Formats: sequence, C-alpha cells, structure tokens
Amino acid sequence: MITQTELRKLLDYFPETGIFRWRFRKNARPQWNGRYAGTKAGCQIAGGYIKIVIDNQAYYAHRLAWLYLQGKWPEAGIDHRDGNPSNNKFDNLRPATQVENMHNTPAQKNNTSGFKGVTWHRQRRKWAAQAYIEGKHIHIGLFESKEDAARAYNQAIENLHGEFARPNKLGAKDGVSL
Repeated sequence: MITQTELRKLLDYFPETGIFRWRFRKNARPQWNGRYAGTKAGCQIAGGYIKIVIDNQAYYAHRLAWLYLQGKWPEAGIDHRDGNPSNNKFDNLRPATQVENMHNTPAQKNNTSGFKGVTWHRQRRKWAAQAYIEGKHIHIGLFESKEDAARAYNQAIENLHGEFARPNKLGAKDGVSL
C-alpha cells in the first residue's frame, strides 16, 4: 500500500476542488511527462467514484485524499457528506463506519414512493415510514400521504442517524425548501 510520502511524490491534491493531478517525474521517460504531467489523475467508475491507478494498484481518490492530508489511511470508511461519490473536496469527506455511511445513501432506484424510508402498506392502505438503526427495523408510523410519511421519516432519522442523516427533500409547499 502506498505511503503519504510516495503519494505526494506522484500526485498533487487540491482540497478545494478534490482533484488529483500527476506531478512531473524526474526519472520518467520524456514521453510520460509530456503526456501525463499536470493532467487530472484517475477516472470515474460505475457508482460515480474516482479511481486512480498507481503502480498497477487501484485506489479510490477519496481514500487517497485522506492519506494525502491526514498522513494515514482512514481506519474505517470515508463518507461523502453530499452523497456525491465523485466530489472529493476535502471538506466533503469525513470518516465513517459502514453503518454510518449507509445512513447517507439516497432512496433506492426501485423505490415506488419517491421518498427514502417510505413504502405503501397494502393491508392498511396507508403510507408507512420506517428506518433502520444498527440492523434493526424501526416502524415510525402509518400516514395518509407519502409526504406526511416522508416528514415523519425525516424527523426520526435526524435523531437516529445524527450528522449522517440524509433527509428526504420535500417541496416548498411542504415547509422544507429544496
């Protein structure tokens, strides 16, 4: 695994933009420097993350950013505060456990309500709000509208998930701005 010293010899990291750029290498072939020195490092992969290959080893850019500025590999995971996996600005990154990181995920693509934590309860014919904490299912309540269920979910996760809560975005008419 690469060290901070080795990383800083190969790449420049700009915390305000989250971008890595290849550095000029003294002992590299002229073709390498002519082609790569100063260019953006890495490419976006499925899921939106940026991967950078160094000495045939692939690294996530957000983990390299942590190493670059903190001097050590993160002990657990790294969470993107805004949920955008390609935004590697340093102020958008924070250490997180796998569970904390999962709290900051958007609604799944197969979600039929359009809101995270909100499903249709067929038997009761109402919208159900639910959350998960430490692997346990928490029933929040049943509601006439999916917007009411989303508001209840938002309130519950603010308490349950703290700074890792990812509330649903409700329209301005619902009292919450986009």
